[in-house]
Amino acid sequence: MEINFLNKTINVYQEYRVPDKRVQITVESVVPDVNEDIGRIVTVKPTVLLKRKEKSAFGITVGGLLSLSLLYIGEESNRISCVKMQKEFELTYEIDGIDSDSLAQIRLKPGSAEARVLNPRKVSVTVEVVGELNCFRQETLVVDTSLPSDVEDMLYVKPERAKSTIINAVCEKSFALNEQYRLPDNQPQARELLTEDIRMSVENVEQVGSRVVVKGKVWAEIWYLPDESNQAVKTEFSSPFSQIVDTGAEECVSSTATLNITNTYFDLVDTISGDKALDMEVHAVLQLVSRAEQEIDYLSDAYSNRLPLTCSSKSMVFKEMSAMQARVLDIEQDVNLGDECGEIFSVFSSLTQIGVNNTELNAQVNLDFVYGAEEGKPNAARRLVSIHLTDFPSGMRLLDARVLRVDVKAEKGRVCCFLSIEIVFQTESEQELSLLDAVTLADEAETYRDLPSVSLVRVGKEDLWDLAKTYHSSIKGIERLNPIEGMLSGRVLLIPRES
Repeated sequence: MEINFLNKTINVYQEYRVPDKRVQITVESVVPDVNEDIGRIVTVKPTVLLKRKEKSAFGITVGGLLSLSLLYIGEESNRISCVKMQKEFELTYEIDGIDSDSLAQIRLKPGSAEARVLNPRKVSVTVEVVGELNCFRQETLVVDTSLPSDVEDMLYVKPERAKSTIINAVCEKSFALNEQYRLPDNQPQARELLTEDIRMSVENVEQVGSRVVVKGKVWAEIWYLPDESNQAVKTEFSSPFSQIVDTGAEECVSSTATLNITNTYFDLVDTISGDKALDMEVHAVLQLVSRAEQEIDYLSDAYSNRLPLTCSSKSMVFKEMSAMQARVLDIEQDVNLGDECGEIFSVFSSLTQIGVNNTELNAQVNLDFVYGAEEGKPNAARRLVSIHLTDFPSGMRLLDARVLRVDVKAEKGRVCCFLSIEIVFQTESEQELSLLDAVTLADEAETYRDLPSVSLVRVGKEDLWDLAKTYHSSIKGIERLNPIEGMLSGRVLLIPRES
């Protein structure tokens, strides 16, 4: 006879991590007619834009646009010039069992970028693009299990309660920001915009019932040529933003928010006062995963003193995620640019690789220097700064990383670099429950005549449930014959047989 439990269920999302996709994208371009020939490459600044995300019966296809700016030193004039390039790409994730209710969230980011001069008028750039995809499938979760009334007197069950975190909402929202920034008064006026680097980050997530308020910042780093110089000048701007997302869930206690930029627009414009300003427009999609605390009442074991039975159990794993945490890493490292290194004009930085392994974090920062060489003639060189840290919490999941600041001090070819890197992460832990899945009672009664009506037992590591199950008794029966106080281990108990 099979026992069918009485179950109460709710709908939740189960997260499935998909292996990252890495693709090498190569773009070729010729130098614009108004620019001179390439003398030496300075740096490559790539940006990855999310353009589409499509679901099919076989998985998820993500379409993006790689947009990059290549800066170089002219062959004759030593002037900094720029070549703009773009190329569409596609990432395909094959996922077994994906259905119409499944949802996916993607994070696209550029990795390492290498440029090669094919001839003085043509250049080739190869950029690694990384796609991190998470899938969410709707599942039914049993939150309350009990016995039907007609079998309550036939077997004993062990009820337990656990509090777990469930994913109860997965959603996204598109939005746009428009800003105009005046160039700082202490910097020269801009003649030509060379390259733009845009970043968005989440700084705070607040829960207000079913709504989530996401606050963050957008950073714009631009390099431009001033009116009376051929050397690039950097300036930075930032603006706060706030978005409200209605998750549709009854209750949320925490959320994880990530951002993908979908389009950008930059332009240098003249203001009424005659100064230059930067017009910026950014389009992005905000991805949100919301969680709630859920109490789960389940049965972990069963036995019968009247009929033999067989039990089967299943394991349920719940992931617990901490709140988003930010940490700033300050790194100091010397690099060698050679004895001919004079004044350093510009330093371009890019965080090209970052990974987490248990409690270890490994990262690589590219530093592209433009410096004065012989007779002040500009030269360019790339140096790598490798970072290895081991004091991070176990189960760290990296959400975002960026270079905050780079300061350099040069002396006789030796350059001391001071870097600040911000990482945003969560810690992940797992809670595993063993739930009674099915109970089947035999058709024939089993007798226990070989057992005495009362057993005298010295307790080892057993609890009352173990003793009752082993000696065909009940917890109430044991408590009726023995004063149960304090530790059981080492005590001698009278255990009655019950049928």
